[in-house]
Amino acid sequence: MKNRDRRTYNRHWLIGYCLLACTLASLSCDISPESQFTPVLDVHCLLKQGPDCHPQVYLNRTYSLEEPAGENFPYFPGAAVQLWRGQTVWPFRVVGSHYECYYPVAVEPHDTFHLHVSHPDYDTVVGQTVIPDTFRILFPQNGDTVDASDSLVWTRSRNCEGYYFSFVRERAIDTFYFSLLVPNESLPGQPYDTTKDWLPMLWLESEPEGPLTFRFLALDANYYDWIDAGGFQGGGQVSEHQFGITGGVGVFGSAAICSVQVFVRHDTTDTEHDPIMPSPRPGSCPKPPARPGLASSDCRRTR
Repeated sequence: MKNRDRRTYNRHWLIGYCLLACTLASLSCDISPESQFTPVLDVHCLLKQGPDCHPQVYLNRTYSLEEPAGENFPYFPGAAVQLWRGQTVWPFRVVGSHYECYYPVAVEPHDTFHLHVSHPDYDTVVGQTVIPDTFRILFPQNGDTVDASDSLVWTRSRNCEGYYFSFVRERAIDTFYFSLLVPNESLPGQPYDTTKDWLPMLWLESEPEGPLTFRFLALDANYYDWIDAGGFQGGGQVSEHQFGITGGVGVFGSAAICSVQVFVRHDTTDTEHDPIMPSPRPGSCPKPPARPGLASSDCRRTR
């Protein structure tokens, strides 16, 4: 009698377990990937060192695979954006497709800034960046004539993660972009120079003669890592990555910026001197040996 009761109990337990498993399987089938997806804010902000910086914050949200993403940073109202340093807080307002600070901000080297972005439909995003130190370009100077045998020389920014070098060239109806990401570190087998760094301008071999403006940024770790992860290649967005922020995706970084205008001319080497180490032009720096690991065809360099 007891064995029969035990078999009946086990049979009822097995039937109940099967019904529960079928119910859970049915519920899981009813949940689509889209309903499981929770969008978060996508934030982009770069603070530029200087006495009258006008901080701008670009906002969007993440999208599921079934949704059209649309523009990278469209009109996105409804957010409360604040920037602060110490006890000073700066509010933002919507200006076109971005949020802009009401007042200019003095962004000084080594300052620590915090970002706070809240929206009623999304989690709050907070971020922090430390402003890189100033630096300057030693060669070339404004108005100098340069070619592929010259090197770009600059003083180091003491607390930056690396440098981003770029220029834009318009030819006929096309626009060409050139950029390099240079880590702030010593070369293999060479001592670290704490005062300056250099980069051979081999890319000028393929540039036409004429005026050109170089733009050079010393970057904090947040923005350097964002570019290194393909930030610009993604049109300004790197989904599912956080660089200096929590609560969402995107980047909150900072930079010190220098620029110089030069004139590109080919075959300017003085044939009376050694072609590997030509004599410097007046006001220029001597050419260092070729920097290993970087070819003229490189469009970006990573660590």
